[in-house]
Amino acid sequence: MTMRSKLPLFASALLMLSASPALAQDVTEANVRALYQETADAFKLPYDQYYKKIDSTTAANFIGITRLSLEMPGLPPVKQNLKKNKQQLLAEANQGHTAMKGAALQYEIKSIKIAPDNKSADVSNIMVIKNLAMPGAPTLVMDTVATCNDRVIAGTIVQLGASNCGIQTVIRKKT
Repeated sequence: MTMRSKLPLFASALLMLSASPALAQDVTEANVRALYQETADAFKLPYDQYYKKIDSTTAANFIGITRLSLEMPGLPPVKQNLKKNKQQLLAEANQGHTAMKGAALQYEIKSIKIAPDNKSADVSNIMVIKNLAMPGAPTLVMDTVATCNDRVIAGTIVQLGASNCGIQTVIRKKT
């Protein structure tokens, strides 16, 4: 597996950080915040529970767009644009879950703009992940900053409807 072929798997792991259940009919600031906190906590769950959480909190028509910039000492930067639907995201769920083992995740919600009808919200957030495992390269880890603009939608539960992220990643040797 080449470095370039690993990039889509990595981006899927980051997109998965944007979904978790928060029971609600309408979108509120409280259930949006719960969605993001539960998502951050989801990676600590056993894989089957994690998968169910991602599946249930990602809208059927989800679209995730990622602009990825990857840097590794001694190599030119790699830039890639990726687009994933829910099925593609779920197909790579195991690798995303595995990559997060031992990683440290911090996120900050910068803004929540709830639509007047309370059926959706635009959420601006930043995620910082340190020591993200590099699939197929056990001596390397990734440090990542993802700046995302997400669309959260209402239904039986609050779900992630769309995600548009700029991701800056540095690959380094594991210490």
